[in-house]
Amino acid sequence: ELIVREVKILVQHIMAEFCYQNKIPCIYRNNNVQNWGSYLALDRNQIVGDRYGENNGSFYSDTNYGHYGLNFDCYTHATTTVRNFFAFVNSVIIKDVLIHANYDRVSMYEEQIRSLMEQQEQKRTNQVDKTLRK
Repeated sequence: ELIVREVKILVQHIMAEFCYQNKIPCIYRNNNVQNWGSYLALDRNQIVGDRYGENNGSFYSDTNYGHYGLNFDCYTHATTTVRNFFAFVNSVIIKDVLIHANYDRVSMYEEQIRSLMEQQEQKRTNQVDKTLRK
């Protein structure tokens, strides 16, 4: 199980790096850890197991900021398409651009990703507002 997780993480890193270098639109999974002391106290299995949570400094964006929790310059979700909508979107884009060579759709994908990120930010803002009202 650990080997499968590590390979999946590596594949997602390679996919993100490829998209970044070739200017293919992608929804990046970034991690901007503020409190390195407590984060570094975790072992690698805890970091990998918690990477989907928002509480660990991870977030989605159409801009790549790097994933410092995994020590990657680029990272995305693309292998968990059944469980993760953003992974599904990324896999569709990568398949369309790489396999079908539909480079003319890149600007369309950029607009769709931008719209998804705006919706995600609005959802996050609504959750924060709801929490503050309690």
